[in-house]
Amino acid sequence: AGDIKRMVSFTCGVCGQTLKKSQVQRHYESECRSCTVVSCLDCGVDFHGDEYQTHTACVSEAQKYQGSLYKTPAGGAPKGERKQQEWIKQVRTASSSNPKLHHYLARLSGFGNIPRKQSKFTNFVKNSLNLSDLKVIGELWEAFTSESKVVFDETYLLCCV
Repeated sequence: AGDIKRMVSFTCGVCGQTLKKSQVQRHYESECRSCTVVSCLDCGVDFHGDEYQTHTACVSEAQKYQGSLYKTPAGGAPKGERKQQEWIKQVRTASSSNPKLHHYLARLSGFGNIPRKQSKFTNFVKNSLNLSDLKVIGELWEAFTSESKVVFDETYLLCCV
């Protein structure tokens, strides 16, 4: 129950409708055109325009309800959360010489829940990007994993040489 929330929800500043992150853009464009600000339900922070896209994680239930009594777990963020944040950072910095991949890389960088295992990644890309070309999906995976080898090599050289 003390884990960081994965699904962030917002409230429209004009009509008060509760929206999942994936619904905000459509809400701006078609349902409530006068809306310029949404607020996070959990932390209460206001996001103007497309700033909401950067809000991928929020306070945990424990932090929200315990307030000043809340104690951060030893070691900061949970191990799985740190690994996921490193993976997302890798995805966002990945590059490719294939111009067709740039479009997909840009779209993927908007997600905060990209799987770290290849089979789950393949299914995620098929469903989230509506991409069925296994060759392109394989090239995307290679762009991320080759990036991780570089990060690993640099980390190894810095700490072990």
